[in-house]
Amino acid sequence: MTRQDKKDFEIFQKEFKYWQERFGLLDWEVYFKHEPVDAGFACIHYKNNSRVATATINSDVDAYNKELVDPKGSAKHEAIHLLLSDLAHMGLDRHATSEDLEREEEKLVVKLMKIIK
Repeated sequence: MTRQDKKDFEIFQKEFKYWQERFGLLDWEVYFKHEPVDAGFACIHYKNNSRVATATINSDVDAYNKELVDPKGSAKHEAIHLLLSDLAHMGLDRHATSEDLEREEEKLVVKLMKIIK
């Protein structure tokens, strides 16, 4: 790992943790990886039932796109995916009712109201 890659990975982790706290996602156990990603600069994989997630920043960005790497923006982007994960998970649940979806949506709105000024 180059010095810049290490710095980007550290920034990615710090920024993700910042947004995890801001979004009130403290019930999630989040792990971090610095490894190749199929597409994009970062990704997140999560299991809603166990509340475990892995946020990964791409370690294999070609030289042409290297200057476009934004570890802070990537971390925020992946944290937003985690924020939306319960709503997305419920939307895929064939047993979810419209009331369940509305309740999950309302929880998300309340969280965002605390953050957006």
